[in-house]
Amino acid sequence: MELQALIKRIDVTKKLISDKRPLAPKEVKELDAYFRIGTTYTSNALEGNTLTLTETKVLLEDGLTAGGKPLRDSYEALGHANAYDFMLETARSDPFEFNEHPVILSAYAHQRLVDIHPFEDGNGRTARLLMNLILINKGYQIVSIPPVLRQEYIDAINKGRRSGSKTGGSLARFIAECEVEAQKDFCRMFHMELPKI
Repeated sequence: MELQALIKRIDVTKKLISDKRPLAPKEVKELDAYFRIGTTYTSNALEGNTLTLTETKVLLEDGLTAGGKPLRDSYEALGHANAYDFMLETARSDPFEFNEHPVILSAYAHQRLVDIHPFEDGNGRTARLLMNLILINKGYQIVSIPPVLRQEYIDAINKGRRSGSKTGGSLARFIAECEVEAQKDFCRMFHMELPKI
């Protein structure tokens, strides 16, 4: 599906999801905990962290490290979870002002941060947090990139780097596809029928 068709689909589903809001405080708390664990796991796994989803959950909820795993992996998970909390708090502050579509801007911001590569380590994780900061601030779903899509994700970043696109290029389409999947997950969780597009 082309990027503009994906954007149209995303915006129609976003309206359906927005109509479901506001969620009950308990629902918000449960969703926040669910995505904090899932996003921490997937973002770290993309970078080679060996903690499983279950080990990440036990670490973040109970403070127990996984036996036989490098301590660095636990520190990365804890650090990411703290950064995630900060990102979420910032995203829920005042709305940002820009003219570009949030999915396209989030892809462009992600692409640029990875291209600039300002840190010795953590550039990908930071770029994904920045991407989600933009998406959440504008009412879109949190995008977690599953490790099984790692190569497609890297390919999209590399294509974007070569093209020098100002609109996120291949990465924008990839992130749009991930946003569609995140919206489907949200609708399944709340037993909502997806709109016909």
